[in-house]
Amino acid sequence: MDIGKSLTYMFEDEKWANKVVVGAAINMIPILNFASAGYMLATIRNVANDVVPSLPTWDDFGDYFVKGLILTVIGLVYSLPLLILSCCPLVLMFLTAFSENEEMAAALGVIYLLVIGLFGLLVLLYALAYTFVMPAVMLQYASAGDFSAAFQFGQIFAFIRDNINSYVKAWLYVLVLGVVIGIGELMVGLIVGWIPICGWIFSWVLGLGVAFWTYLVVAYVYGQFACEVQLPMRPASAIA
Repeated sequence: MDIGKSLTYMFEDEKWANKVVVGAAINMIPILNFASAGYMLATIRNVANDVVPSLPTWDDFGDYFVKGLILTVIGLVYSLPLLILSCCPLVLMFLTAFSENEEMAAALGVIYLLVIGLFGLLVLLYALAYTFVMPAVMLQYASAGDFSAAFQFGQIFAFIRDNINSYVKAWLYVLVLGVVIGIGELMVGLIVGWIPICGWIFSWVLGLGVAFWTYLVVAYVYGQFACEVQLPMRPASAIA
């Protein structure tokens, strides 16, 4: 995998300005921005099939929107345990807050702190597992084009196991890139965020623009991975 090229390949397309600017603009519009995730899937399929240019056109916006919406729903389903784990300590917090017995409240307070620590650890572990498994889920969905493919757990884990070295390499790269981008956006936000209105708008626009560029980077990394492991995918239809 040519991971370094993932940062710049989109600018090799003669029509990159139209494709990327339109994508960044769409990514700023609530609900319509589901199409950005669908566009990422189409780009993954193109990269996996060595299609040049890799970036599809926006002619299939409706398809991108539907595919992106489905991918978002898939992500939400997988994140449900994370939501449940995060909410469980709230029950004990309410019991502590509304306890009329001071000794009972103190005991519950100690238990609450222990539970918070335990569930915090579980949330961290599940979040890490989530980031590790979701790329395989996304690729299975991109390959099959079927909602149910995202929940064929045996096939998904077998896919990860059989390609573990390349998979971990791609996952770590995307994970580190996400951390670096997050830190960069935070620094920019701290620098310009003190400027009323203009600074806030700039930070918002920059964040969403960078988010779309990140989609394209992720698409190239996992598209190359899919090509390397010969995961069958049909190329996107809107190619130009």
